[in-house]
Amino acid sequence: MYLKRLEIAGFKSFASRTVFEFGPGITAIIGPNGSGKSNIAEALRWVLGEQSTRLLRARKTEEVIFAGSQRRPPAERAEVSIVLEDQGGGLPFAASEVVIARRAYRTGESDYFINGRRARLRDVQELLLEATGFAGSGSSYAFIGQGAVEAFLQMRPAERRQLIEEAADVQRYRWRLDAVRSHLDAAGEARERLQMLLDEISPRLAQLERQARRAAEHARLSRELQEALRSWYGAKWRQLQGRLLLAREALQEAEAAEARLRGEAEGYRRELAAVEGEVTRLRAAVREATERLQRLREALHQQEQGVALAQQRLAMLRGRREELAEELAALQEERRAAAPPDEGRRREEELRAAMAQAAQELARERERLQQVEGEWQELLASLRSARERTERLRTAAAEAARRAERLRSSHGEGNRRLAAEEGRRRQLIRQMAQTVQELRALREEDSILQAQAEALAQRAQTLEREAAQVRANQAQVQANQQSRRARLEELRSRLQFLQEVERRLYPEGAQPEEGVLVPGLEALLYRVVQVPPGLARAIEAALGECLEAVLVPTYQDAVAGAGAIAGQGMPRTYVVPLQGLRPAYPLSVLKEKGIIGVAARLVRCDPRYRPVVDALLGRVIVVKDLEVAQRVARRGLGTVVTLDGIVFHPWGAISAGQPRSSRPLPLRADWDREGLSQEVQRLSALLEVGQRELERLQGEAREREEALAGLRAELAALTRQRQRLGEEMTRRRQRLAQMRGEMRGLVSSLARLREEDREALGEARELEERSKALLEEAAEAEGLALQMQRAQELMGPRRQEALAAVAAASARLAGLERELAALAEERQRRHQQLARLEERTRAKEGQLRHLEEEMAAIAAALEADGRRLEGLRRELEAATAQAPPGEALAQAEARERELRARLMSVQETLIQAERRLAEAGAEVRHLEAEAASLRQRLQEEGLQVDLPALPLGDGQPGQVNEEELAALEQRIERLRGQLRRLGSVNPEAEAEYRELRERHDGLRSQMADLEGAAAVIDRAVETLEEFLRQRFRATFQTVSEGFSRYFRSFMPGGEARLVLTEGEEPGVEMVARPPGKRVRTLNQLSGGERSLTAMAYLFALLEANPWPFCVLDEADAMLDEANVGRFAAGLRELASQTQFIVITHNRRTIEAADAVYGISMGPDGASRVISLRLSEVAAAEA
Repeated sequence: MYLKRLEIAGFKSFASRTVFEFGPGITAIIGPNGSGKSNIAEALRWVLGEQSTRLLRARKTEEVIFAGSQRRPPAERAEVSIVLEDQGGGLPFAASEVVIARRAYRTGESDYFINGRRARLRDVQELLLEATGFAGSGSSYAFIGQGAVEAFLQMRPAERRQLIEEAADVQRYRWRLDAVRSHLDAAGEARERLQMLLDEISPRLAQLERQARRAAEHARLSRELQEALRSWYGAKWRQLQGRLLLAREALQEAEAAEARLRGEAEGYRRELAAVEGEVTRLRAAVREATERLQRLREALHQQEQGVALAQQRLAMLRGRREELAEELAALQEERRAAAPPDEGRRREEELRAAMAQAAQELARERERLQQVEGEWQELLASLRSARERTERLRTAAAEAARRAERLRSSHGEGNRRLAAEEGRRRQLIRQMAQTVQELRALREEDSILQAQAEALAQRAQTLEREAAQVRANQAQVQANQQSRRARLEELRSRLQFLQEVERRLYPEGAQPEEGVLVPGLEALLYRVVQVPPGLARAIEAALGECLEAVLVPTYQDAVAGAGAIAGQGMPRTYVVPLQGLRPAYPLSVLKEKGIIGVAARLVRCDPRYRPVVDALLGRVIVVKDLEVAQRVARRGLGTVVTLDGIVFHPWGAISAGQPRSSRPLPLRADWDREGLSQEVQRLSALLEVGQRELERLQGEAREREEALAGLRAELAALTRQRQRLGEEMTRRRQRLAQMRGEMRGLVSSLARLREEDREALGEARELEERSKALLEEAAEAEGLALQMQRAQELMGPRRQEALAAVAAASARLAGLERELAALAEERQRRHQQLARLEERTRAKEGQLRHLEEEMAAIAAALEADGRRLEGLRRELEAATAQAPPGEALAQAEARERELRARLMSVQETLIQAERRLAEAGAEVRHLEAEAASLRQRLQEEGLQVDLPALPLGDGQPGQVNEEELAALEQRIERLRGQLRRLGSVNPEAEAEYRELRERHDGLRSQMADLEGAAAVIDRAVETLEEFLRQRFRATFQTVSEGFSRYFRSFMPGGEARLVLTEGEEPGVEMVARPPGKRVRTLNQLSGGERSLTAMAYLFALLEANPWPFCVLDEADAMLDEANVGRFAAGLRELASQTQFIVITHNRRTIEAADAVYGISMGPDGASRVISLRLSEVAAAEA
């Protein structure tokens, strides 16, 4: 497999899409500094998945995108793709080529593509690892950057071992080994989780087995109780059905009476509505007739006024018609006077004929002038062009002569600069050698100081450990003292609290056995509850005020005790009867991480007090911390309390903090006052002993601190001295790096100066020849200009004569045009006057026609108004005769009053019927409420009992035997007593037991499978590790032999070898001795020797396991001419197996290349590329 093509678009300085075609062998990339050569190597690193911004010379992803310049906008994204051609079938799919691409956007996102499909970075690495044996840009020697060759010599032995492991192609096996180990770790974690689950499930399984047996007995009793309740509730239901049937019959009778009365009332309402409609109709008819008469009278009056106004308007229009006729006659006379004479028309025609003749003459003269003027302008243009060309040629000849002179003078200056640059190069070589020697001396001094500092640091660490132990002992003693003080205060408060409680509950001076202030007192709750260590705060917070509850035998004792407490003014206290408590069944929760358990199951007490404890703590879940409490509280199972005493109530509230009372809650296992007094004395004695131990430890701590301060001062002095040495070495390294950079610049500058000098000499000769040719052309152009000037002088008189003839013809034509304009103006004036008179005449005639039309319309309207006036008078007389009489309206109003009185009487009777209906409905609803209450009581029992499915109101009243009801009630009470004695059970215990048993068996099977798989994986890991060790040893031997051979070829007479260090995973040391020298460390080698040694190591690695391609960025920068030849020969030897892409400035390296790419920087800030294949050039020359 080899790199076939590289495409770059928008990556760093490559703004446009640039394609590099690579073939087998060596490809050289050349160009001046800053042109973008190294960007090609970084593009290859980047597309293969490089993540280090340091190696890409960018602080973040966006910086690899072309940033733009003044002449070119920035790119939106960067894209690099490579085409790898497979010749050996190494690809994991059926294809001979694979395209890997990467894109970066200014948002910081980055995408990978394999053959155009989106992929992950790991997909790219796995593809390269499968096909080539290396995982892309992470290879340590597939990409050798600037100055990175000598890094092989500065590596630690373990880092050199990694290089040989890469050469041994063990990376893919390392990946597999890591995957196998991760599977093994996952199997181990799975086994631990399974064992934890088994340990957690086993106790629960035994508990569920017991609960299942009790649940079966509880289910049997519950079924019997359900049958008894069904019978009892059925009898009560039939009794209620009978009463409800009678009540509904009474309701139906009331509803019938109410409906009959409502029908009568509705009939009266309908008749009354009809009469009211007739009264309304008669009243509307009378009102309408009155209004119609009024309208007719008003219309008659308006019509009479309109006729009078029309007659006045007609008389006025007749007078205006006579005035308009007189005005029209006067306008006709003015039109006859304004007509134009015939003499003006004849003069105008004569002038137009003379103007036409003058215009023809003017046109002929102008044509002749235009011809002469054209010849004149052509002569002027030719003369100007000849003079400008002459001047231009002379200027160009002078400039060429001056530039040739400058180039010849710069030749001597270039020679001087070449000599100065060469001297500076030799001086830099001496200075670099001296700086390297100084660095070696500084490193040796730093090693001595480091050894002294390490010794002091070990002594300081020993003292620090001793001081830390003393401080830890001191902190432990302080913590113990603080704990003892807190315990002492707690015990004292508890003792005081016990005294106060006994004082409140027992008579003054009496013992607990002699009598109490609360009648029937059997025990105090905090005395009967035994709490395990660590749960006291949680149980105290869960119980709250119930902690001081008084326990009495019966409900009557509880009532009497509450009265005594209230009568004696004691603080609020709970009094709990032991008999008659409703049974409470504690929750059953699975063991989870952070859940400690149900509080009732965590505490111990006498069995006779268990119902009280279950009622108070049965639905309280104790958890470890707040996080678990929030998670469990969201499930809504009950109250949740943490070990710190924070309570999450089911209704959403959260309570925390100490009780509002100042007394502590003494929930512990030891409650007797004598024990508390003895514990107080013991703690006081322990406090005194602890105080003496604390003082002794404080003295030891001061001694350790003083000794440690002295050591730290010495160590700080050594650190400062090493820091000064480090700063000095850093300055030396920086100076050495500057000199190396200056050396590279000098080499490039020398080559550039030589090339510029050669080009300047050639250009000077060309410019001198060109200056002579330009002077000859200038002489010819000057002769042509003199000829043009003489021709211009001969044409001057002809041009003046043509100009005078055109001026005379123009003057004659202008005089004729002025006379014709005056005649036209006079004629236009008369035409305008005549047009105004005609317009006025037409306006008057229009006004006259309008008047006559208006008069005709008014006359017709007068005739129509007369006829309409006569019709209105006849209509008024007829309407007056047809007005309705008022007797029918009075009769209708009397009938309306009668019907209203009857309706009021029926409505009063209806109200009484509705009252009786409401009473019957209330009785029915009362009985239905009793039925609902019966159902509610059934639900409160917590049992599902089906009542007889009889609809309400159907069937006959039930006959119920009271003796049978009493017997059923006794049986129900007996069954309930048996259930209470049985206690709470888990109804899902049997199903949970079966489910948990299946889960337990499944986990056991999974555990056996995991253990077998883990054994197989262990054997596979051992086999793979042994294979990797053997492969490393074989590759190490191959690389060591290659390193020795290449070293001897680079430095004949020298010797070098690789040596393994001691240890489980030995590192690799490098030993090199150039000819004629005795060196003990690699730091004693010169710059060239170090470069050749590193190149020998690199070539040995590539020979042992050739990469598909290798990128070398100025790896030969520190080699002289002779050693560059050896370097190039080594490249040619390895090029048969590895494709090399070499970025270089050295001529010998370029000569060894099969293809060359030249890189330059354009004015728009973007890199440009020129390619050359040397084999094609050689074939063309042959």
